[in-house]
Amino acid sequence: MAETTRERQRCRTSSAGDASGWQKQYDLCNIVFASDAMERVVELACRVARADVRVLITGANGAGKERIAQIVHANSALRAGPSSR
Repeated sequence: MAETTRERQRCRTSSAGDASGWQKQYDLCNIVFASDAMERVVELACRVARADVRVLITGANGAGKERIAQIVHANSALRAGPSSR
């Protein structure tokens, strides 16, 4: 049991080290999160923002959809306004 706990802690530590790299690369709009699930959502939002696709964000009231939308917009090509094509 103790080995499992140590393994989980090691994974969290290595994951936190990996995350700091992408967190420095993207504008996270000062969002604060602690869970691994939210970290995955924020990382996905940052990656999707770089693609030229439409994004639909769904979830329950109070889930943070607007904050995720801010992150997507802040890291997209349209953050400075629409480009003339």
